[in-house]
This record gives sequence, C-alpha cells and structure tokens, in this order.
Amino acid sequence: MTSTIKIDSRTLSSFKTSKQFKDNVDGKPITSMGFDDSGEWLITSADDSSMHLYNCKTGTHTKKILSQKYGCDLAMFTHHSQNVVHSSTKGNDHTVRYMSLHDNSYIRYFRGHDARVTSLQLCPSDDHIISAGLDNTVRLWDLRSSTAHGVLNIPTPAIATFDNSGMIFAVASHVTSSILLYDLRSFDKEPFSTFRLTDDKWLSTRSFPPRMPEWTTLAFSNDGSQILVGTSGDAHYTIDAFSGQMRTRLTGHQPTNFTRSTGDVCFTPDGRYVIGGSGDKNLSSRRNISSERRVLVYHTLLALTREVRCSQLPPQNSRSGCRTYDEKNRGIEERERESPFDTRYRVTTSYTHAQPKKKRRSVHRPT
Repeated sequence: MTSTIKIDSRTLSSFKTSKQFKDNVDGKPITSMGFDDSGEWLITSADDSSMHLYNCKTGTHTKKILSQKYGCDLAMFTHHSQNVVHSSTKGNDHTVRYMSLHDNSYIRYFRGHDARVTSLQLCPSDDHIISAGLDNTVRLWDLRSSTAHGVLNIPTPAIATFDNSGMIFAVASHVTSSILLYDLRSFDKEPFSTFRLTDDKWLSTRSFPPRMPEWTTLAFSNDGSQILVGTSGDAHYTIDAFSGQMRTRLTGHQPTNFTRSTGDVCFTPDGRYVIGGSGDKNLSSRRNISSERRVLVYHTLLALTREVRCSQLPPQNSRSGCRTYDEKNRGIEERERESPFDTRYRVTTSYTHAQPKKKRRSVHRPT
C-alpha cells in the first residue's frame, strides 16, 4: 500500500526528528549521501574513511563499510541497490571504485584522474557515470568498462550532473562562472548551450570586489526546466534551464564553508521547493541540532550532518524537510516574500515572466 504526501508549507513545517544515529567518529564530518532508486536504502561516506548503510523503511543502521586504505567520498548507489560507486581520498590514488555491498568486494576500477575527484554522478537512464576532478578534466564512464568514454578539459573546480532524462548533462565551472550543457550522444562536440551566472550587484554588498562563492551543488529539477546552483556562501541560485536567466536568489542561511560534499541543497520532486542546510545548525524555523556530530533522520528520511553540510531527498518520494525555499509564486518585479518558516528567511525573485499569446483559431467557412 502506498500513500502520497502533498508538498506545501504546512506539510514541510510539520516534520520532526524521528531518530538519531551516531555512527561516525567525532570530528569527522559526513561528506556525501545518496539514496538508491527505490528510496529504501541510504548510504553515507565520511572523513573517517567509512561508509554507512541505512534502511529507510525500518529506520535502522544495517552496515558499516571501512575503506581505510583508499579513503572514501561521494558514495552513491548504481541502479542496483547492492552496488555503490565512490571516489578515493588517500595519497595519490584518485581512482573511482565500483563496489558490491554483498561481499564488500570491488567490481571495477575507473582510473584516469590525476587529482582528487570532486564530483560524481550517475545517469538516471543507464549505467553512465560522470566525474570531475581537480586535474581540470571531466570524464564520462560506463560501469561496464574501466576505460573512460570521453574526457572534457574544464577549468577546475567543476561540477557535473545529468538531467532527469539522462540525455543531457551539465558542467559548471566556477572559475569561468559558466554552466555548459552537452548532449550525451555528442559530448565530444561543443556544448549546445553555455550560460554565465554572475551576481555582482548583490555580491558587491558582501565584498569588494564582488566574489562568487565556490559552487558546491549542480542539479536539474525533475521536469528539466530549472537548474539549481548551490554555493558555499550565503546565497544559492536557480536558473532557467532553457534561457540561462537567473530566476531566484536564495538567501537567509548561514554558509557552511564546507565545499567538499555532495552539496547542502536539493530540489523537492515537484521543483517548487529547495531544501537546504545552514552553518548555524538550523534545520527549520523551530528546530536546531545539538553541538554533537551525528546524523539525524527526519520522517522524510532526509539525513543531515551537524552543520547540515549535505542534504538529499529520496527519489520517487514527495517528502521534504529542513530549511525550505518556495519557488511557486513568481513576480514580474523584484520583491521579497517572507517564508512561513523563519522571519529571517527571504526569497528574492527578479525576472520578467511573459505569458504566451493565445493563437486565434481560424474557421473555414464554405462559400
């Protein structure tokens, strides 16, 4: 039996902490987490060279996987709930590893990066994965082959992600303030669209010269119409995936100042809200996390670290929690709208939304 939850302000503000886990070493933050395709399983990786597996239906910790030799980061499931992919963090080994959770054995190694891997994403429609590293390269892989299918030379730091169809992937380069869109079928050609994301007018009120905070998150909404760019500073952005125009600037949180993670913001399934963390340990308007380093699992099964350094929503579930930005109502002129969660919390919208003209239907009349 399945049930649905309507995503609105009232629902989002009603979630409470249901269980706490203290499975990681104190002082070693969680750097990534990911759900499997069903949303039943959650895997996390942390700076203590361990990964932890959680059953989201029963709310239990089921397994600890150690990677003391190689280190681990950016852990994520493949399309099989018993297989995961993760990057390496120790020494000069920057291999991406493909592991079976059934017996903790490695299935395949993806070698090629000469510096640390900072972004790793699985294609929603097939077994392609895309990685970006500090070696100024973005590499496309297939889980069935240990050889990279393609290499793009992109100034680091870069983030890469697929859209929900799996036919398009985006690469964001912080150095060039650019977001490049590629067709997976012709990724060896020039990007078919390039957007520049700058916000000098607002950033100049924060620092001079204005500096865009480092980008930590890049994600498409499920309908493919929006792109979310999360930063390590006190602003996140959503842009139109077709025009590249900035739609909203999301402010009101405290920066986490922690760039090495899977990101601390994500879309809800309907794309109306963005869930995010805050460096002041805020989860919502009425709840804080204590000073202990631990993972909290909400009723939404949204896992969070002490400073909310990464956040993720399960696929195929319309559930959410934590700090929330509402993007449903858009204005023609710039305005600030108060969120129902926190009086300090604002969403600024600045763009023109033109309504398409209705075509007059012609009627053929016989003579």
